[in-house]
Amino acid sequence: MDSIIDSMRLEVGQSTQAEWDKVKETCPDMSLSDTMGEFKWPLFEEEPNKDPKEKEILQKHEANRISDKP
Repeated sequence: MDSIIDSMRLEVGQSTQAEWDKVKETCPDMSLSDTMGEFKWPLFEEEPNKDPKEKEILQKHEANRISDKP
């Protein structure tokens, strides 16, 4: 498994590489801090969608159902 992961490479464009190089100049050590701890997930609460793309079709809506049988 490690050999598969070690064989993966990510190639980015020149502008992205330039931005990354700038970041590395400011912060050359990208390792995680031992004192940081874990994030609480989710990081933020999502607002419920007021206009869902999916419609509820469970039995609680059976009274509103239009039958295709005569």
